[in-house]
Amino acid sequence: GKLDEALQACNAALRAHASGGQRDEATMRSLVWYHLGVRIMKRVVDLMQQQPPSSGAQGATPQQRAGTHYATMLTSVPLRSEHWIRAVRAAIDYNIGIGNYGAGARGVEMLRRKAQEDLTVRGALDASNLESKQAQCAANRFANAFPQPSMVCCFHTLNFLNSSSAAVKCSLCPAILLIAAGYSRGQRCPCCHLGALM
Repeated sequence: GKLDEALQACNAALRAHASGGQRDEATMRSLVWYHLGVRIMKRVVDLMQQQPPSSGAQGATPQQRAGTHYATMLTSVPLRSEHWIRAVRAAIDYNIGIGNYGAGARGVEMLRRKAQEDLTVRGALDASNLESKQAQCAANRFANAFPQPSMVCCFHTLNFLNSSSAAVKCSLCPAILLIAAGYSRGQRCPCCHLGALM
């Protein structure tokens, strides 16, 4: 569908950028982030379509928990404003749906801050809906039934990373790759096709 087309467009743009004469670092970084964002979106859609919606923490399947964690991680990816707002809204709904009320409330707060910074965002948000979600989270004492494992993942495997994950980073783009996935220092970055892994 549309996500597959977006992923193909990102791949083509990254290859064209790497082989082109003029290289714009900001464009390249944006393309790498979007490539990751689209892959995370695809993962969320695939996981959430596997099961019917749960009724709170007790009914949350492993797929729904994983989909929610990926949706939450997507909110940390720098996307265009309209895409980021959609990602945060989805993360709020998914987190509340599995009983992650603290994470849901953090999403509400993220949208409120964005609306204060950007007046164009304010009109796109339904303030009463946000207040209702915030109240639901408060009524549940901001408890998280399934805490977020990490807000960072391997750009290749999409596995969540933590402080003990052995990984390498690209010298030019934001890519982080697990050594266990076959990456090592000195290799060319498979994401931007320009940088070296360090």
